[in-house]
Amino acid sequence: MWNVQKARLVFDMMVEREVTSWNSMLSGYTQNGQATEALLFFFYEMRDSDWEPNPVTALIMVSALVLIWVLSILEENPMISGYDMHERGKEVSFQ
Repeated sequence: MWNVQKARLVFDMMVEREVTSWNSMLSGYTQNGQATEALLFFFYEMRDSDWEPNPVTALIMVSALVLIWVLSILEENPMISGYDMHERGKEVSFQ
């Protein structure tokens, strides 16, 4: 599994960041169930940089928003279509 904290340390130490660096961090947050962190990273970190998002960035952000939406539905209804959610989407298992 991808270690987002270590990746963030490396990202923070980078002198120059390209769009690939930003997208990698956004994707890492999203793929590890930290979609809210991805959105916060996108909006707050990007504001202080000269980085411009690209179509891949948009796709990652849509994925993050969908994940947040799905998790909110699962919180309201823990048993949907045979899925059981534990610890806010960190672990999903088939029933």
